[in-house]
Amino acid sequence: MANFPYVNVTKRLAAFFNKIQSLGVPNKPVGNEWLASIGFETENDKRIKGVLKFIDFIDDSNMPTDRWRIYLGGKQRSRRIMAEGIEQGYSDLFEQYPKAHQCSDEDLRSFFKVKSGLSDGTVMFILTTFKDLCSMADFGREDDDTPEDQKEADLAESPPPATEPKEIPESGGEQRSPTFSPKLNINVQIHIPPEATAEQIDKIFESMAKYLFNKDID
Repeated sequence: MANFPYVNVTKRLAAFFNKIQSLGVPNKPVGNEWLASIGFETENDKRIKGVLKFIDFIDDSNMPTDRWRIYLGGKQRSRRIMAEGIEQGYSDLFEQYPKAHQCSDEDLRSFFKVKSGLSDGTVMFILTTFKDLCSMADFGREDDDTPEDQKEADLAESPPPATEPKEIPESGGEQRSPTFSPKLNINVQIHIPPEATAEQIDKIFESMAKYLFNKDID
């Protein structure tokens, strides 16, 4: 039968992993004494060692592994490292359910029940421990190594998308680009003296047609 780890008070797991983010990597075995020195001294807290070993955060001698060290490298990285540890420890579960972190409680309960052979009450502790670990993990972005803060900086520095010139619809509903053509307006004022004869006035308009419009008036 499989030996799945569990704690009776699962919220203590989140408190523990949050705590170690502010600590250095222990240079001695992670035993009951070390756990008590950082505020985890109850019988329930002692079970955390089994969880750490199951997801490869400590080795058989209870010394921190490289996974523990990498876990301290930042929030986004730590969520990915947690996912890797969970997939390694619960490999049989992920082999049966590739997205085990999204499984229903009933599917998880059935799996842990059959594999462990333990009582329903203990199986529920195993199930809630697994789900509590998954809540601290990121299973969807293992191939993306770009830091989250770098992505935000790239997004802020990226230029805005180019905008296409708007087209003005004609009355027929068709779309066409606007066109522009220059226009020249000429305002000619002619002062004809009152005493001018009809013949003189005709001569004035003949000259206008000739010089302004390049047209002779017959």
